[in-house]
Amino acid sequence: MKTTFYFTQYLTESEHGIVEMYIRQECAARNIEVLYYRPFKTGHIPCQRECKIDCLPKVGREILKELDIQEQNFWVDSQK
Repeated sequence: MKTTFYFTQYLTESEHGIVEMYIRQECAARNIEVLYYRPFKTGHIPCQRECKIDCLPKVGREILKELDIQEQNFWVDSQK
């Protein structure tokens, strides 16, 4: 069973700062670790960030829904 939740976001630099803060605050309140919120490690793509949270995908989706953040996945979407 998958125990981490991964997603990407396409936002401006300042928006990323705000979204990251909200995600980290919500995860801290739930005692969930944010493993990273960073630019892609392979290949710089402007305004794209990847995030990995140490929780079940179902819980990660609940967090995004409560924060009104749309789940994205650059790697899946770019294959369409």
